[in-house]
Amino acid sequence: MTTEREPAASVLLVPIFAVATFLNAALLFAVEPMFTKMVLPLLGGTPSVWNTCLLFFQGALLVGYLYAHLTSRWLSVARQATTHLALLAISLLALPIVVSRDLVPPTSGTGAAIAWLLALLATTLGPPFVLLAAGTPMFQRWFATTRHPSAANPYFLYVASNAGSFVALLAYPTLIEPRWRLGEQSSVWALTYGGLIVLVLVAAWGAWHWRGQWSGTTRNERMRERGEGRVHVVVGGAPLAPPSSDLTPASLAPASPPLDSARAPERPLPGARVDASAAAATETATTTDTTTDHRHRHRHRHRSRVRD
Repeated sequence: MTTEREPAASVLLVPIFAVATFLNAALLFAVEPMFTKMVLPLLGGTPSVWNTCLLFFQGALLVGYLYAHLTSRWLSVARQATTHLALLAISLLALPIVVSRDLVPPTSGTGAAIAWLLALLATTLGPPFVLLAAGTPMFQRWFATTRHPSAANPYFLYVASNAGSFVALLAYPTLIEPRWRLGEQSSVWALTYGGLIVLVLVAAWGAWHWRGQWSGTTRNERMRERGEGRVHVVVGGAPLAPPSSDLTPASLAPASPPLDSARAPERPLPGARVDASAAAATETATTTDTTTDHRHRHRHRHRSRVRD
């Protein structure tokens, strides 16, 4: 039997995961231009700086996906959530994100400057960026293990992820950069990151709580209680067979013949199609047989009168 908390789960579970996914994606895409602007005074706005940052972001994104894949394959949802939350809490030690102006990049060549920038990105931004990259696939997996009616198809959370990405990319040059300095941007980003950790904790608790709350009820049982499981296959306007839950040895046994020895006239099944040509041929044959029978009877009477 389902519990009384199932309607509450249907109302609260989706907004919790959607907001967490939205905020996760927004933080991920907002930190990219923010950090790149922090290193521009040190290295200049050359194309190699932007390309190196993009290279790091793409590589860290793949590392985050790999982390989400491996933990989803080898860990349960509870252990994966615990591990992810612990790493998120540890990554708070790297916040707020700050690039010291006292750092001196190498001047021996472009290759050395690129290696120095990659090392700076990995040590300063790497841990929180990788954890954010793994957020969306993890949230989808957690939601899929719940008993929510939409759990079989959790990919609608990509809508929230894409919305968060677009909002961050559009808001940074139009709202964030003109109003806040880099130090203020970093502080607000760190506070929002802490809020995301709280949301991830709530989402993980919701996935675990409602999974255990409904663990004794299958999806088919809930559909049957709502009247969605009684589906009859209809052929020619009549049910072909009872639903699977109603199948019994008696219902599967062949029907016994009627007690009346007279054979009931055959009738077409309701809703069955009747071939027009076949019907016309049958009617013509019946008329011909009737006419022939009348002729034979007339000849027989005529011969009897002649003999008399």
